[in-house]
Amino acid sequence: MTSIEKLFYELELLLSDIAFAGLKNSQPIVLDKLETIQQGFKELQMTEGYRIADEFKRALKLYHTGDGNAEDSANKLCSLEFYVKSVLGNL
Repeated sequence: MTSIEKLFYELELLLSDIAFAGLKNSQPIVLDKLETIQQGFKELQMTEGYRIADEFKRALKLYHTGDGNAEDSANKLCSLEFYVKSVLGNL
């Protein structure tokens, strides 16, 4: 398994955990894991992945603090999921 495949496997697991638990019920550890995945994107020079993951992380933080909404967080989640499928489909 390449480092890209491993990174995306970890991201897919994280996204499925979020989808299963729900955005509202996601735990703070999710943000920590997302931060680790972002560092992987940075190391692999995957700027688009880093940007999309960062947008999702910000939207989720805002939602948890009451300054954002579920729709924006869900849209960012879908964008990240689409990015994963797109990259994995082109490996």
